Amino acid sequence: MPLREKDYLRRPDKYFHKIYNAGKADIGSMEKVHDEFGTPIGSSEFVSQMKMWYRNLGVTASDVFYAQSDGTDIEKKIALRGYLDISTKWHVKMKNPKGVEKTYAIYRVYYNPKDDETELNLVGVDS
Repeated sequence: MPLREKDYLRRPDKYFHKIYNAGKADIGSMEKVHDEFGTPIGSSEFVSQMKMWYRNLGVTASDVFYAQSDGTDIEKKIALRGYLDISTKWHVKMKNPKGVEKTYAIYRVYYNPKDDETELNLVGVDS
């Protein structure tokens, strides 16, 4: 059955699906390192909670505006499939196209019910 233009205009999401293939995001928390006596040492290590495929989103002007009011700069915005219970205290590790791994802090988590995906605004962390 051929696709008619009026069918597409009614329900475009029925014919086109979102593809999460920009890369794998390693999402987790930064935990303090303890010595053998249980005393916290000044450094921290990344503890992975989940790994998921993501797709890149464009950073909107309103995202930049709200982040600038808090004094931060958003570097990246990604979407993960489904509703996820993610805290803004967590971090995300991703590889860029050159293969270099970078760590981001989660600035904002938003569930988009229309597309059934969780959006993350990410801020770069100096490692």
